[in-house]
Amino acid sequence: MKKLSSADQILHLIKTRGPQTAQSMATMLSMTSMGARQHLQKLKQKGLIRTFDISEKIGRPARYWALTETAERYFPNGHGELAAEMVALAESVLGEQALAELLKHREKRQCNDYQLEIDATAPLADQVQTLAAIRSREGYMAEVEAIDEHTILLVQNHCPVREVSRSCPAICQSELSLFNRCLDADIERTEYCFDGDRRCSYRISKTKAEKQMSLL
Repeated sequence: MKKLSSADQILHLIKTRGPQTAQSMATMLSMTSMGARQHLQKLKQKGLIRTFDISEKIGRPARYWALTETAERYFPNGHGELAAEMVALAESVLGEQALAELLKHREKRQCNDYQLEIDATAPLADQVQTLAAIRSREGYMAEVEAIDEHTILLVQNHCPVREVSRSCPAICQSELSLFNRCLDADIERTEYCFDGDRRCSYRISKTKAEKQMSLL
């Protein structure tokens, strides 16, 4: 597997961890602060990252580096423009109801594929880990964060179908429905990229009945 360049590592780090200072990136990538700043300046000149300052309680404001919209092309996009065009055509030619049916069939097929890998008898945390692995293969750069013994956060740092979802929000609703089909859990979307968040996140909790059983 080809090793990522320092510039690519920086883009990946900001994508998965959000805006960072030069010092924090230097530490995580095991490089000098000056080396990190040189790469950051080159990426900024290419229009891939931008800066903003956050005031600290003491001292000068801290400078953070974040991705620009242009940087999105460096991550999987699922042939976004073509897919968005096809969805728009399907809706205009076949109608909204037909598009809704297509999404329903797609969701069912995805669920069947996912359930071949997700062990329904495994602990919820293991099921979500498997789901995250599947989504990562599909380009969503998914991760799992434990909140407490009953609750898990599924994070999707990238949306490979962003362009399609922008013109067809029903795809995002179908995603939530898909997760509900695959997991016997209470699921809530807590972050949404089209609401201005940098990623999409889902809070996944054991059902009330499961919580009661675990207390017995």
